[in-house]
Amino acid sequence: MAKSIRIMLALAACYDYEIWQMDVKTTSFNSFAEEEIYIDQSEGFTGYDFVKNDFDPCIYKKVNGYSIAFLVLYVDNILLIGNDVKMSGETKA
Repeated sequence: MAKSIRIMLALAACYDYEIWQMDVKTTSFNSFAEEEIYIDQSEGFTGYDFVKNDFDPCIYKKVNGYSIAFLVLYVDNILLIGNDVKMSGETKA
């Protein structure tokens, strides 16, 4: 996961994309688990036209013409990276 975040930040710097960092305030898991936990995307969830990356399930991409946006999800944080401020603003809303 850390490699994916570094790669996405490098791409954003290379292409001069905008980056927004958002915190998710609803995290409630705050202890150690003895078993592995797997979470899948809920059935019927459209993801606002975002497509999950096949190699890293924490990265989603949305393309609309020349506009591109990436969601990088980790623990209770979201990085929104993109080249279109309007599309990114709509995604944030």
